[in-house]
Amino acid sequence: MKVFKKTAWNGAITRLVSRTTEIKAIVQDLIEMGNSHYLTTGDTVYLTTAMAQCVGTKALPNAQVQSYIERVANVEWFETKSKKGTTKAFRKYMNVDEETGKKLNTPALVDELYLQETKWFDHANDLNADKPHTDADKFLAQIKSMITKGVKAQKEDRVDGDVEAFATLVEELEALVG
Repeated sequence: MKVFKKTAWNGAITRLVSRTTEIKAIVQDLIEMGNSHYLTTGDTVYLTTAMAQCVGTKALPNAQVQSYIERVANVEWFETKSKKGTTKAFRKYMNVDEETGKKLNTPALVDELYLQETKWFDHANDLNADKPHTDADKFLAQIKSMITKGVKAQKEDRVDGDVEAFATLVEELEALVG
């Protein structure tokens, strides 16, 4: 196990925060561009592509991004089956005649105001409304697990390098996690 100095730790944390902020902004830009394209052409291909790329990264809260896009563009994420397999895409909601219940040939309105006022990462996801700290709790559990493994390795003398620096780092992490 490689032992890191505190400056390396702090640098890694700083890079993580700055890159996360950058990724949030990029995803927001993609959603806004896709929504603009949808408004002018009625085509959801850019929104679908943005969502597909978010799913492909496996590092973004896809349910939250999907819920946000559905909210601002008034579209739905659906699955289609073809000879080539199953694919997912956004399709526009159509207005429904209240008397007959039939879909009309006019798309439902887009919520431009919500798009301007709320970013995707601030969007309250209905799926996780009851458990807002799930991701944070999972992250803390992973850190605690890493600390436990590190302490065990230290006690078994399997740690190479500066054992005192490692012990200090473990104590600092334990203090952060609680």
